[in-house]
Amino acid sequence: MIEFICSELNKNPYLEIIPNHKSKMVYIAFSSVDIPRGAFMFWKIINRMDASKIFINDEHNGGYVHGIPGVGDVNKSIDFLFNILNMLKAEEVILIGPSMGGYGAMLYGAILKMKMPWIQFRCLSFGGEFHLYIKEARSGKLSKKPRNPYYADIRCLVSSSELDIVQVYGDDDINDIYQAHLVHGIKNIDLISVRNSPHAVSTYLGKKIDLTKAIKNYESYGKFEVESASNVSQFKEHGALLYFGHLMMLDNNAKEAIKKLEKAITIIPDHALTQHKLGLALLMLKKEKEALLHQELAINLNPDLAHAHFHIAMLSEMNGDIKKAEYHYKECIRSDERHIRALISLSLLYEKVKEYELALDCSYKVLAYSEGNKMALDIVRRITK
Repeated sequence: MIEFICSELNKNPYLEIIPNHKSKMVYIAFSSVDIPRGAFMFWKIINRMDASKIFINDEHNGGYVHGIPGVGDVNKSIDFLFNILNMLKAEEVILIGPSMGGYGAMLYGAILKMKMPWIQFRCLSFGGEFHLYIKEARSGKLSKKPRNPYYADIRCLVSSSELDIVQVYGDDDINDIYQAHLVHGIKNIDLISVRNSPHAVSTYLGKKIDLTKAIKNYESYGKFEVESASNVSQFKEHGALLYFGHLMMLDNNAKEAIKKLEKAITIIPDHALTQHKLGLALLMLKKEKEALLHQELAINLNPDLAHAHFHIAMLSEMNGDIKKAEYHYKECIRSDERHIRALISLSLLYEKVKEYELALDCSYKVLAYSEGNKMALDIVRRITK
């Protein structure tokens, strides 16, 4: 009977329910952005678990603030999951998701926990936002659905629900660091910052550890252990200083940005992203030597920080050090093969030193990623005319 009900419900391309009669454990996995209908994130990993599974996706990067597509708004979607969990005879539920999915896992987990106190709910979020639509938040940039201010700030909800949340996030992402700052000190939220990880922290970890084993250990022992955890999550004030220093740079207020970023560095001197941002602010004031120093400090702390490599290359080229510039442009591209500015700059450098084949190779790569790019087309025309 349950199999038939699930097979009917699974005709919805944004939902997949896989019952397991031998287990009272249920995983609910929320997908992130740009996942096509009929596909779900964490599919392979969660299907390795000895549990029932519910996979959920949202259309148009909606962020789950309008409910599950084909089910209804948030209230109707909560009622739907309430009934499914009862049908599966759930005793334990783990909600999991990256980015947009992390937010969905926390939102729905907090509401379900208050409605179903007889079930043990836990949540493992990878870079989910607690406050949508603020400056630099991905929710405001990526969603193609209308905003829903009612669910924009879930801090009070998750705190009052006492849902056990583990928030794993990359310490190479300003928004993720600031989102963690916003909930720092809330007793039911355990913050884990991952050293030098970008926003896609679950993907980053999946290349370095056995993520299936780590999630299984979380299921068994309630701890998500990461050897590459950094100390960024321990300092609340640092997140605000870095975030607002960054915003001041966007407003061309370099002097005030430097004050905040220098204070942030006194708190965590070995944080690569903060060193990089301070270098950028100093460059805005044409303090090239100091800017270069901080970019080199950033690279020593995180050899894969593409933007720091780019600015070292740019400053080295300005100083006439062509070999050093070439090396760091190439390192930037190694870290981020689609770094258009680095590819263009390296192409121009090669053109300047008459390495025309290398210049063309860089420009053709730009055109493969950015069709019709004017600078790349101009380089190709000049060399092949």
